[in-house]
Amino acid sequence: AGALYAESLALLRELGDEKYSAMNLAGMAGPIAAGGYPQAAARLLGASEALLEAMGIVMHPVERSEIDRDVAAVREQLDEATFEAAWAEGRAMSLEEAVAYALGEDAK
Repeated sequence: AGALYAESLALLRELGDEKYSAMNLAGMAGPIAAGGYPQAAARLLGASEALLEAMGIVMHPVERSEIDRDVAAVREQLDEATFEAAWAEGRAMSLEEAVAYALGEDAK
């Protein structure tokens, strides 16, 4: 699932679709957390939330419940201070930074 989200995110970036790029960041968080990277997942969830808020986008209740479930799962994997720090780091990212981070390009 993570590879499909990454492929989708790269295509969305190419198309310049900011809304669905931001939504895709949240979608990537579940597979990333399941892969053993809950801190990275917390960053992506924080980034997605902040970006969607800035765009004035309100999530559909079904999507919101899925994201809330992922946030709860990530919180369970991290202590509160680590979660809050990662969440804040994600919220501070621009869309370009968050997409690069999600695609593993931030280290380049």
